[in-house]
Amino acid sequence: MPVNKMLYDDINEKIIIATDMGVYYRNDGGNTWYRLGSDLPNLIVTDMELNRVTGDLYIGTFGRGIWKLHMEEYCYYNGEPTISGPTTVCSSGATFTLNNLPPEAIVNWTKSSNLSYVSGQGTDTYTVEAVNSITRGLGWVEAEILLGNCNPISVREKTWVGVKATITGNSYVSYLGSGSWYANSSSNQLTLNSVLSKSKKPTPLPGEETIFYLFVRASNGSGNYYQTSSKRIVAKGNVDLVVGHGGDLPPFELKISPNPANNIITVNIDRAEKTNPNIEYTVRLLDKYQKTIYQRNIKNSQTTINVSHFQTGIYYLQVINGQNMQSEKVIIID
Repeated sequence: MPVNKMLYDDINEKIIIATDMGVYYRNDGGNTWYRLGSDLPNLIVTDMELNRVTGDLYIGTFGRGIWKLHMEEYCYYNGEPTISGPTTVCSSGATFTLNNLPPEAIVNWTKSSNLSYVSGQGTDTYTVEAVNSITRGLGWVEAEILLGNCNPISVREKTWVGVKATITGNSYVSYLGSGSWYANSSSNQLTLNSVLSKSKKPTPLPGEETIFYLFVRASNGSGNYYQTSSKRIVAKGNVDLVVGHGGDLPPFELKISPNPANNIITVNIDRAEKTNPNIEYTVRLLDKYQKTIYQRNIKNSQTTINVSHFQTGIYYLQVINGQNMQSEKVIIID
């Protein structure tokens, strides 16, 4: 690839080159070239001059005018830093990996209080474990990245800490009458049976269905508990059954459309219990750094959000109702 000009930034100790495919830089003494300018397309750069007072780099292009880049553009290295790792961390431990970490960067890991550090501080791999065998709940690991004079970048990844339970079984049943179901502390099975097993079951009308949700909450007696996600069950017929836990708000399902989106997204909350119109939900949108950029409270099952003024990328939509929370990834495009 032709190099049309070379400069040396003695303030930041960088070697900068203008090429037929944009502008690149490397640390003095380094071997890796990084692309300079997050918005600069692949074009022919014929000339460039560096203002060592302001840190601005002026570049002349073939047919695309003059561009100005600042020394903070050094922060835009190849690829956005992300954390990959398991969705569940138990007492046996788990390792998270920081992707796209520049060789010259310094990384500092932190974690939630229900995780214990094992190894990897200062590197691109970080190993943690649950504090003890009975720990349950949401947790996180976070990497703070320092690169030269750039502003620090923080990346966080959420995970579940402890054994994660789920409900299995058929999601469609022919008929369920009203009644109660329970399981004792030593049981890991919960069976739904009709209380009308000895009597004639009514014949449902064509297409008549009732949708309800089942979730299980377990407690260790010390104030710690785990609640499974809701399982959606369709019962054929008109069933007067609401499954829940005494005093808890009913669970719900979250649906977002369109996704990806570039203008208006519609958020639908499919509630298990539809007779109470005064249930309040908190709807909020978080950016990639888990910073809340939008929040409102609603009492209906649908709302819209205008995302046209947000930058393209990955966001997270959360809907919270008491101790129930559903979260979905939202992708915003041009």
